[in-house]
Amino acid sequence: MSPHDADIAMAGSVLPARRSHERPRNGLRGRRSMWLMAAAFLAAVVLLDRGIFLLLDRAFREVEVGAFGGIINHARKARAEVVVLGSSRALRHYDTALLRDRLGKTVYNAGCDGQGFPYMRGVMDLLLRDYTPELFIIDVDPTFVVDPDPYLDRATLLASFLDESEVIREMIYSRGPLERLKYLSKSFRYNGRALPILRDWGVPNRSDAGYEPVDGRMNQALANMALPPMEGKRLDPRDLELLADMIRAARAAGSRVVLVNSPRYGADFDSCSIRRACFESLQAVADREGVPYVRVCLDCVPELRDPAMFLNPAHLNREGAARFSAMVASRLDDMGLCDATGARSASQADYSRCRRCRQPQARGSNPRDEDPPA
Repeated sequence: MSPHDADIAMAGSVLPARRSHERPRNGLRGRRSMWLMAAAFLAAVVLLDRGIFLLLDRAFREVEVGAFGGIINHARKARAEVVVLGSSRALRHYDTALLRDRLGKTVYNAGCDGQGFPYMRGVMDLLLRDYTPELFIIDVDPTFVVDPDPYLDRATLLASFLDESEVIREMIYSRGPLERLKYLSKSFRYNGRALPILRDWGVPNRSDAGYEPVDGRMNQALANMALPPMEGKRLDPRDLELLADMIRAARAAGSRVVLVNSPRYGADFDSCSIRRACFESLQAVADREGVPYVRVCLDCVPELRDPAMFLNPAHLNREGAARFSAMVASRLDDMGLCDATGARSASQADYSRCRRCRQPQARGSNPRDEDPPA
């Protein structure tokens, strides 16, 4: 074999080996490129998520209206001495101007449509982080303490305040094992709320310290509607414990607490066995925690039996709310919560005691009156 042929044969035997070494190197480069692309994509997603969050969060902090959290911002800025917490029934039943005049204190109505104790607990925690109100009026309802209830799920609108409140974080994360994972996305806090927030951005709050009265009168068809069905439901001790936790948190911060139930048309404590059990359980919590519970028996305020005082079976209209708020103010006054310089009218001071619920009642309003004990 000539030297030239030997060189060719050697070249042929070496070239395949060189290619076999190059294949793994190319595969390594391909995997590295794939990981770099994945990392770049993830970084883009995180940056987009943070960008959307910053935009929505900045807008939300300036929103002061609406049931998507704006009312909380407004309440925090108001720093009222008396704060009302509750659902839409609280929002429309507590006349802040009347309470302010009767009590001689600033009052804010922080009720929110469709909410229950989880939402109230979160709002209370936010307010107590800002300042210490003198009094919380917690509007209670039998539907808040029965299982199942939707109120924990609805309280997710408090997710905007996850970074501010451990109470809110733990409450939202308790909804399920995937909650912490979902909220790794900062923008997820505003899931389903972006358009309402952008719509309400810059809209001034024209309410009277949160109070949103409704006009109109209930017609006969509405008056004949049945109460929300409660038979077959059961008390949920977790809701009762959440109420007790609210009371303890407020008192630990130096605030006083009063529980009040606002009326439903045609409903009373003994409308059904589960409703009666709910009220008894709420009373037990109030007694155990040492706070007053204003139970509005329809014998105490007989005018609230009039359908003309209601918009629908669940909500008082403006006139009914004024009657109810006057009664609440009188009860609070009777507990010593009125401004010391304010004069008490005869209608506020003249009480007998209702035989049915054993609470103060305007004298002569019901034949079952009795004189208060000496």
